[in-house]
Amino acid sequence: GNVTAHGTVLERSCPWPGAVYPSVAIAGIACAPAAAEFEQLVGPNAYFEHALLVSEVQRAWPLLIIAGAAALVLTLLYLCMLETFAMCLMISGFFVLISGFAVGGGRLIYEAKFVESITSGAGAQYLNPSDLQIEFIAGVGCCFVSFVLLCVACCQYGQLSAAAESTKEACKCILEEPSLLLEPCIALVFKVAALGPLLLGFAWLLSCGRRTSERPTADEVTQPFLEFDRTEYAILAYYVFMVVWITELLHAISLFVVAYTVELWYFQA
Repeated sequence: GNVTAHGTVLERSCPWPGAVYPSVAIAGIACAPAAAEFEQLVGPNAYFEHALLVSEVQRAWPLLIIAGAAALVLTLLYLCMLETFAMCLMISGFFVLISGFAVGGGRLIYEAKFVESITSGAGAQYLNPSDLQIEFIAGVGCCFVSFVLLCVACCQYGQLSAAAESTKEACKCILEEPSLLLEPCIALVFKVAALGPLLLGFAWLLSCGRRTSERPTADEVTQPFLEFDRTEYAILAYYVFMVVWITELLHAISLFVVAYTVELWYFQA
């Protein structure tokens, strides 16, 4: 029968819409499905799995704080390096990009022309000629891209120098105006403060839908849990459009603040 503890009534079998399953008492104040039935009910439920994944963020807040502090320190170090060695970093980046395509293409060409099998000996697996041809074409393409990048780097060396000088000035502006380092954090706070209620409102709007079944099924992709009519779909689309509009407005305000700060720094320098 029923179990009464501290004014709470515990059912030996808790009814689910359309199903009855055994339950067990937890600390005398709650009831939960038995192990097998709980796994059957919750295990294949994609909504429950997504909720558990989202709840991990709350428990991982120390790691998020450490990651943010490390990112800030590395950003300052990178700005100092970029202000001093901007041209060297650009040239080294182009070198890595060009050499990466060249080495990858050369390896593909070598394997296509000189490697006939994956392994040697009695268990050798010989490669398909069509695969070797595709590998050779891919290798030639990588080498061609490397050559084009090399030509661009050589022909546009003057533009690289101008870009390096602009990068140095930008780093100098950021270091002399420390408030620019806080701008992404401030912009993020305002965006979260705006998007939080908007997403909550969207969840409330989704709750206006009708359930397609009495209980969630394992196939939520082909069989949605909620269904809407045309008017409700139009309202959802309008709400999403306005959320995107507000997000872009906040982003434009952030860009204006950065541009205005740089303008003040440039004419006061």
